[in-house]
Amino acid sequence: MSETLDSFRTSMHGLSGRLKERTFRPVIYVGLRSSALLVFVGIVIFFDYKRSIAAGEERLAHVASQFNQTFTGSLGIATAQLFDLNEELARNGLPQTAMQQNQFDERLVQITDNSDQLKTVLVVDDEGIIRFSTSPSLIGISVADRAYFKKGMASDNGTFVVESPIISRATGSYVTPIAWPIGEAGPSRSGVIASSLEEAYFETLLEETRIDQRMVVEVVADDGSVAFSSNKGVERTRWWVEASTSILNAPLATRVATPRSELLDGFALRSLLTAAMAVVLFTSAIVAGLQAQKRLALLTRAFQVSEQAAKKANDAARQFQAVFQNVEDGIVIFDDKASIMDANRRARDLLQVNNIVSAVEIVKSYTELFKLNGRGEESNRVSFKVELPEINDGRDIRCRMDMIETVTGPVYFGVLTDVGAEERLTNTRLRFIESINHELRTPLTSLSGSLDVYLARFGKDLNASGKKLIELAKGNADRLLILVNDILTLHAVDQKGLSISKKEIGADVVLSDAVANLRGYADSFGVNLEIERPVPNVNISADPNRMQQVMGNLISNAIKYSPRGETVMVGASLSENKTVTLWCRDKGPGIPVHSRTSIFERFAPPAHDHERQVTGTGLGLAIARELVERQGGKLLLKTIHTSEAIDDGASGSTFIVKMPAATKLPRVEEEKT
Repeated sequence: MSETLDSFRTSMHGLSGRLKERTFRPVIYVGLRSSALLVFVGIVIFFDYKRSIAAGEERLAHVASQFNQTFTGSLGIATAQLFDLNEELARNGLPQTAMQQNQFDERLVQITDNSDQLKTVLVVDDEGIIRFSTSPSLIGISVADRAYFKKGMASDNGTFVVESPIISRATGSYVTPIAWPIGEAGPSRSGVIASSLEEAYFETLLEETRIDQRMVVEVVADDGSVAFSSNKGVERTRWWVEASTSILNAPLATRVATPRSELLDGFALRSLLTAAMAVVLFTSAIVAGLQAQKRLALLTRAFQVSEQAAKKANDAARQFQAVFQNVEDGIVIFDDKASIMDANRRARDLLQVNNIVSAVEIVKSYTELFKLNGRGEESNRVSFKVELPEINDGRDIRCRMDMIETVTGPVYFGVLTDVGAEERLTNTRLRFIESINHELRTPLTSLSGSLDVYLARFGKDLNASGKKLIELAKGNADRLLILVNDILTLHAVDQKGLSISKKEIGADVVLSDAVANLRGYADSFGVNLEIERPVPNVNISADPNRMQQVMGNLISNAIKYSPRGETVMVGASLSENKTVTLWCRDKGPGIPVHSRTSIFERFAPPAHDHERQVTGTGLGLAIARELVERQGGKLLLKTIHTSEAIDDGASGSTFIVKMPAATKLPRVEEEKT
């Protein structure tokens, strides 16, 4: 049991220490929480910012893709418009006669008039000379050095080639050339049909795409030249966001840009809402954290209390073991499952075994007696004699066994007593008391009486030293006789053989007789002995001799502890509840606090130091209390020790005897003295 409590205490101590380490100060706790909140909000806002920018870039890329699709679709329409013309030129070659040429020119004009994409159309022969054009000023000009002509001549039939922007020789402005090869590739190819995409064309595409007016759209070549830009004087800074998408089969890319602020619409509101939510969550977390910290502190305190309780339980277990192992009776404890099993040292000695198991097995064999005597009885107790066949030394071991029902089953408690030893001890005590009565009391009584007679007859003839020796012998004989009488009185009390003969006796008679008996004793100490008047004319029901024994003991103690010249007062009073109080008051040193209870015990230790302590048997007050209580009264003490006294002479003790009142005595004319 002690080891279990030690283990529990150790675990509680460790857990309590860990809980203490986790208990933070509120300021540190709030500071850490605030820092965590700022970091959390910052991370959330940062990632929301990055997400907004990424979403904006994705949106710009989508717009660029839409523009490219519109651009590619527009060129597809232009290709379809030129398809018949291209097939005819591939099949018949370039017109040769003037009539054919005029008809061809009219056809080109008709195509440009019906096309939203083509404003200027050129027909270039295989040598790079412009043979036909909707712009007559361009006829005859060589474009053999132009990249669009070279790539057009090398491209597959049915496709078109878009090249980087160039400066138009007709207008002097940047245009984007486009070429369609005529016929199959090789020697049979007769040239290319060319056109240019001007700024108006791109603006038309921009309108058809329905792009946000706040966005800037640019068509940029691979070499960095700009074919088209919707920027109308707006200054672009590094805070703009852009995305670009390449145009299929062309050295061009569509680039869409917009101010960063346009992409962050709603970002500020989201950030504000995020911060507000974070503050709410933070406040909730702080409150919950503080509550958790409070609960943690309470839990820590609870574990500390548990640790202290475990320590107290451990101490109590050790104290119990100390008492259990050293009591005079043998004790055996066990249950049916052998989970509880113990026997103290005295039990093992009585049963003549050297281990707990053997002691338990001997007593356990008698548990069948519970079934025989009725297990359901309220007392659940049996008594029996323990048979020890192998031991024949006159022992008579008796066991009183109790059974207690528990959740896990019955638990048995056996108390072993050597009745033979008790009887032998009782007989020895009785023989000792009889020896005291016959061998000491009778000779001492005879000796004391003889010395009284000797002093009365020959005291005048003795010299001073001889008389002093006789008086000393007389005093010692009386003191021994008092001790013997006290021992015999206590024996009578213990054996319930104390003779009490109650009579109705007046309180004034009790006091007067006691004072008369001890007047000479008081004079020998130089102490006055007086009765405080008036004494109530009331009777008490008591044994006159025993009351004189009580009052004599109290008054003699008061005389011995009173300084010379002081007065010991005795008196009586009658209370409203018909209780008579007899008291004896002295002006001695009083009783120290530590001895105010023990002075009524038998052979009480000295109450004072050796300078003030008066020799005695230590039995007087114990006998006085027994005699008073046997007569239905109480013996009490009121005292002020010299260490508690405020003024000199304020110390002293008052012993109080409370007795029930009998019938009132008739008043008398003269008071007894």
